[in-house]
Amino acid sequence: MTTDIKTLSTAELVALYNKHNPSAPVKKFQDRATAERRVQAILDQAMPKPSLAEYRASPDLAKAIPPNALAERNPERLPLHKLLERDGSFAASRAAAIAASWAKPEVAAARASRHHVLANGTEYRSTQAAFRALHLPMAKMIPVRMELKAKGSATFSGVKFKLVEVTK
Repeated sequence: MTTDIKTLSTAELVALYNKHNPSAPVKKFQDRATAERRVQAILDQAMPKPSLAEYRASPDLAKAIPPNALAERNPERLPLHKLLERDGSFAASRAAAIAASWAKPEVAAARASRHHVLANGTEYRSTQAAFRALHLPMAKMIPVRMELKAKGSATFSGVKFKLVEVTK
C-alpha cells in the first residue's frame, strides 16, 4: 500500500507513526515537516527493499518492483541505472563486463584505434582542437564529433571534417 503522507492530517500522521513505532509513541510532533520526515523514515524502514539480485534476475522490472517502490526510495528521481550503481557489486560487475569486452578482438581494435581530424585540409589532434583553432562554437562540437565518428565525415559552418587514422 502506498501512502502519500502530504495528504494526511497531523492526527493521521501521529497515528501512522505510533502504529509502526509502538516502542516510542508520540502525542504530537514539533511541526508538520518533522511529522512528514519521521513518518516517511518509518515507512521507508517498513518497506521491503528488493535486492540487486532481484532487480537483475527479473526480465520484467515492473513485476519485480512494487508500484512506486523506487519513487518512494528515490526522492531525487534518479534513473534506475544510477540508483543501482549505489550498490558496489553493481559497479564491480559492470567493470568486469567492460574488462571482458576487451577480450573480443573487434572491440579491442575499435577502442585501440586513434584518429586525427582533417578540417579543410589541416590535420588536428581532435575535433575539439579543430574547433578551437578555427574559432567555431564549442557548444556545437559534440554533435559534429558524433556525426564524424558515425559517418567518417561531417560539415559544419562550411568546414569539412574527416577522420584520419593515426599511424604510429
